[in-house]
Amino acid sequence: MNISYYTAVSAMNAFQQDLDVTANNMANVGTNGYKSMRSDFNDLLYTQMDMRPEAQVGHGVKNNGPGTTFQQGIFRKTGRALDFAVSGKAFFAIQTSEDEEEPAYTRDGAFQISSTEDGNYLTTSDGSYVLDWDGEPIELEYKAAEDGRGDDTGELDLDSIADRIGLFVCENPEGLIHAGSNLFRTGEASGEWMSIEDLDEDQEKSSVMTRTLEMSNADMSTEMVNLMQTQRAFQLNSRIVSTADQMEEMINNLR
Repeated sequence: MNISYYTAVSAMNAFQQDLDVTANNMANVGTNGYKSMRSDFNDLLYTQMDMRPEAQVGHGVKNNGPGTTFQQGIFRKTGRALDFAVSGKAFFAIQTSEDEEEPAYTRDGAFQISSTEDGNYLTTSDGSYVLDWDGEPIELEYKAAEDGRGDDTGELDLDSIADRIGLFVCENPEGLIHAGSNLFRTGEASGEWMSIEDLDEDQEKSSVMTRTLEMSNADMSTEMVNLMQTQRAFQLNSRIVSTADQMEEMINNLR
């Protein structure tokens, strides 16, 4: 079988993976805090041609896997007291389970209130605890009575939550690992995490925006263009496979 067949097959495999990435981005256009992904391609080994040793021919392409684009998404005012957004590069810290040694991180600030026997806590939509600056779950307190008698009026104090939510940054966000449920986990290349309170004065600071959500940074028009380019490239390479197969059949018939 000639080289063109295997070269085109490698391209079909690479563009199939690229199509999966584009489809995932389009599916998450409405996901709060979603960070779009992109494909990275590399050419494969080159060898010398038999008839012209000084000339080289390539052997196709490979998809190195998707990378993540951490560009800031647009903000949408919701008016909901438990909706928060991060302005900057920081993340919310989430305790997914008591068995996990390290927290997960997210940009999705659509939080809920979870009522337990130990009290009321700020959680994600699936019940995972949102952590404060010290890495502890945030317990919600009750407002003080207006007449000054007692601390429990039966109404939770939601106005002070934003000041208690911890914001954390890592050295290399590109090294974070997608964990599903709009969460990221620490990867080998992501580096150490630190609170934004520990950053130097000359480093970029992040802040919490209240009654606001960060939307997905996936752009539908861009993804549609990527979809058409990927589809066209896949079709062209599939035609090369068919042509190479036909040529091989002709050669076999000549023998």
